[in-house]
Amino acid sequence: MPCAFGGPSGGWLLCEILPEIYPADQVASGNTRPWEVCGLFLKNAGRIHEAIAVFERLYMTMLDYEIQTGHHVMKGMPLVWISDCQNSLGRQIVARRFIMLTLVEDAGRLKRNDFSPEPRLLLPGSLDLRPPA
Repeated sequence: MPCAFGGPSGGWLLCEILPEIYPADQVASGNTRPWEVCGLFLKNAGRIHEAIAVFERLYMTMLDYEIQTGHHVMKGMPLVWISDCQNSLGRQIVARRFIMLTLVEDAGRLKRNDFSPEPRLLLPGSLDLRPPA
């Protein structure tokens, strides 16, 4: 009997099944490995749009938990995976957008004294963003 996930709609099926198997409270506590494995499998199989859908569903699951409970969840990793997928599709600008969203997500957890006196941000493609001198 062939696996349903190997078919043309397998990635979309995973988007429906994963939240049922791994509910938001488990995802919020750090149990994202099953999502990662499924998404990366799809990406490596050349089914990048389906991988993006899995990672976006993971992000939305984390966001829903955060909204319902009021507790912050680190949501940066799915954004990095989406960025990687977008880069694989040749969409470097969109990929950078997701990296920037990751930085915004992570910045919410930092305090002002966590920053160096000369902030510097290096993005893929050697784009250097510095504050004006």
